[in-house]
Amino acid sequence: MYTGIARVYDRLNEDVDYEKWADYVTRLFNKYGCKPDLVLELACGTGSFAIIMSKKGYEMICVDISEEMLTEAGQKAEAAGQNILFLQQDMTSFELYGTVGAIVCLLDSVNHLQDMEDVKKMLRLCYNYLDPGGLLIFDVNTLHKLENIYGDNVFYVDEEDFTCIWQCEYDPNERRSFIDIVLFQKLNDLYQKFEDTIIETAFDLEDLKEACTKAGFVCEGMFDEFTFNPYTENSERVFYIVRKSGEKNK
Repeated sequence: MYTGIARVYDRLNEDVDYEKWADYVTRLFNKYGCKPDLVLELACGTGSFAIIMSKKGYEMICVDISEEMLTEAGQKAEAAGQNILFLQQDMTSFELYGTVGAIVCLLDSVNHLQDMEDVKKMLRLCYNYLDPGGLLIFDVNTLHKLENIYGDNVFYVDEEDFTCIWQCEYDPNERRSFIDIVLFQKLNDLYQKFEDTIIETAFDLEDLKEACTKAGFVCEGMFDEFTFNPYTENSERVFYIVRKSGEKNK
């Protein structure tokens, strides 16, 4: 995923306020007494969130499965003067040399996992690589969003040097949104075509909580996006804050 569109990914997501994401995660750290020096970001994409966190003073390790996205991330981090370790790994099978104080997996990246078995694999690894008392923070797009906001709609961005169209199709039987992406990017006087398919799974929110508990985590909160309020049936994004048992980070 995200291979052909890596070079224009940031421009397609100009509406994403990464400062807001970083501020919210920092507030969650503070709220739950987590003071990590080292933070792991799973599915880091082009590194926008990690660069902001690095500027805030956190040491960042970033994992993503896409070589193309990591190339963009590395170039951006270097240009920003931030020393960040980027690793090309799958978030269901990643390996680290040691533990970290906190792990984040943001921007509905968990929805990209195909089933609960993949979620459980990720959770087991997160528990294994977290310091005692460390936090795992992740968010998911809800069934409401995938079914009613994405639905069967078509979205597009038309710029001078590229055009990107994505067709969404929600399958209620599989509880999945299939997003077919076509990108036409101008190179000199010609256009190069890239095609990709993104699949997002609508996980049951309480099943995710149960999976966290069975992995050994204590669920500290499940919040409507960017708030400390409980989620509702109309929530489009839900944040999970779960803690590894043990003494809190000092």
